[in-house]
Amino acid sequence: MSDIITFLKTDRIACDRLFRRVEQAVTRRSWLAAFGANTRFEAALNQHLLMEELVLFKALEQYTSDARRPIAEMLAEHQQLRQVAAGLRAAIRRCNARSFFGIAGAFRQMMAEHCMKEESIVLLMADHCLRPAARFLVDSMRAVEARAGIDQAQAQRAGFA
Repeated sequence: MSDIITFLKTDRIACDRLFRRVEQAVTRRSWLAAFGANTRFEAALNQHLLMEELVLFKALEQYTSDARRPIAEMLAEHQQLRQVAAGLRAAIRRCNARSFFGIAGAFRQMMAEHCMKEESIVLLMADHCLRPAARFLVDSMRAVEARAGIDQAQAQRAGFA
């Protein structure tokens, strides 16, 4: 397994853990904890998607035109994931566990399908085409991750997150 695949899978696992904390807080009807956990989850999800969009997908598109179609599909799914995540946030704000878990089920299904397609097409393509640049690409994704973390911290201090 390449550095790129390992890095993104590890990051995805971290996102999954954060989402489980959201679900646990909603199960307990601990809405303040759910809101905080969801804020952290959404930030991590967005960081993950941005790392793929700004670094991995751009590198693949520059390397081969064969990547355009699968990347367009991944980008469309990223938008859908962001929309569903917004629905989760809205359900938490309304303190509506039933709505949250209905949306969460759809989110988990969508995420599983997305990850399966991404791993079997895009990440394999990246592993094959971009392996010589893997270290640089992982470092670039870490820079996106660090920048997103700084932006999140600034938003929290300003009272927006």
